[in-house]
Amino acid sequence: MASLENVQKRLASHVETIQSTEFLEQSLKLLRQLPFKNIRCIALGSPTQEFQALYQLALLKLLAKEFDIPPANISLYDPIFTDDDVHLLTTFEKYVVDENEQTSPQYTSETLYYMPHAPRSVTDRFLANVKPNWILGNDVRVTAGSLSQAKFLEEYPRLAKLVHIAEVRHTDAKEASTNVSTDSMASPRTPGLQQSEFKVVTRRKRNRPKKHVYVEPKLDYDLVDVYFDTITVTRIDSPDSAPWNDSFSDLALNVINPIEPNRN
Repeated sequence: MASLENVQKRLASHVETIQSTEFLEQSLKLLRQLPFKNIRCIALGSPTQEFQALYQLALLKLLAKEFDIPPANISLYDPIFTDDDVHLLTTFEKYVVDENEQTSPQYTSETLYYMPHAPRSVTDRFLANVKPNWILGNDVRVTAGSLSQAKFLEEYPRLAKLVHIAEVRHTDAKEASTNVSTDSMASPRTPGLQQSEFKVVTRRKRNRPKKHVYVEPKLDYDLVDVYFDTITVTRIDSPDSAPWNDSFSDLALNVINPIEPNRN
């Protein structure tokens, strides 16, 4: 019991460290737009044994306090939870530790899913079975890691499709913001010369052997078997020099928009 009391003291210290930071304020600002009444935390890790997990639990406590989420509406599950973890979460924090997922639209539409550093496999299954609207977790655009696009789509089809939608949206927004008219990009004229007086000299092409370049196969990102059609990803900046180290690296609010039921 003494060791758990020590963990509780470190947790309180972590809460103090995070509060009043720009990182927390940015997180709260994003979440204030969401009408959630529950928080479901998945893949936290072991808060009694892991540095990252205890800091991530500290953020959960701050979110619960800010948005007045009662302990009975906060549930967690990770298969690696130890008896000490469960005791900390249920006895000290009064949270619910529950392996079973509630999948009713009524529940998911009112629940923020807090999934810091959740594995790809967990997120993909979650997209298939739970159909969350809001995930506070990894920026989905970085979840492919070193996998090729084809392998990513094969192994984690729903997550890969969500990432594809996010990347297309990000690219479209970037192109729109950097769009410059052709006239503004025209080369400056040399004084005393008309533009038509310039001559372009091209080098003669040599017959060089073609290099073999790998080309990704054309992939089918159809949305037949998924519940979403758009996503908005907003990164939450976590300084590299922060005392919590990489506990919140790649953290983002992923707002997943379901396909309208009456849409053809």
